[in-house]
Amino acid sequence: MKRKVESTEPATGGKPRYGIASNVVTENAASVQEAFCRATRSRIFFTLEDEATKRLMHGAVVTAFGGGGHVFFEDISLNPFKDTLNVPFLEYRCNNQSHVILHGNVLNAPALASKMLRSTALPGKCKEIVPVEKQFWGAEFGILQDACGILWALSTKKEEDMEMSPQPPPVRSCVTVIDADAYLKFLQEVFGDTLVVEKVRKDDEGLQKADLLIMGSGFSVIRGAASASERSSFQLMVSGGKEAAGALGEVVSEVDGKWAVKMECGVHVTVCEPSSVAS
Repeated sequence: MKRKVESTEPATGGKPRYGIASNVVTENAASVQEAFCRATRSRIFFTLEDEATKRLMHGAVVTAFGGGGHVFFEDISLNPFKDTLNVPFLEYRCNNQSHVILHGNVLNAPALASKMLRSTALPGKCKEIVPVEKQFWGAEFGILQDACGILWALSTKKEEDMEMSPQPPPVRSCVTVIDADAYLKFLQEVFGDTLVVEKVRKDDEGLQKADLLIMGSGFSVIRGAASASERSSFQLMVSGGKEAAGALGEVVSEVDGKWAVKMECGVHVTVCEPSSVAS
């Protein structure tokens, strides 16, 4: 039995967003979500609690800058599929380390999942962790892990039930991978003409970074080495970025008005001033 709790203060951007959003999966997700909102002046607009444990099954916040960006939160200890599917729990939960799942609200989740599974752009194969099919709550949903170990949750929604992300995107999902060129090719194979390359930076070794729009949502591919729990992260536009970064967690570095932050739960976030996004 589950209990739906709506925020007492309505937030703008109450509809699901078409495209890709970052979903923070961690222990005590409700507390992490509240701390995130305090630090960034974001607002909670939806929570779904597990009735038995009172832990957060699904929370969504809208950020303060511009039209607001969406970030999701979910408690790592919960397994909603335990009674319906034989899901490898440690793979599904990144070996119980706090992490970010890339959550896609799309028009046809099975079709995108099929493209991921068929792609040959990356060395190794994408695998299905939770089959992309109609689930017990009625929605078409599933989880895949690509060949770089990054988790994708895909959910089918009707076009009229979604809204587009404001531009420029206030929140940008990020992946850090060894071969950025191959990963960009993988994304292009999967998302086709719904992917737009905004900006690329290259060196003698190839692609260093690509800033993209995928179905209108911000997405960046960054070349580098990262642990399994750090391969997915997100960038957040906040007015008063330095103050917000310090309130959000440990500031690891600062470059050109962008602060790399490690939240207390271990998830990595880049906080930036809106004026620094074009740099």
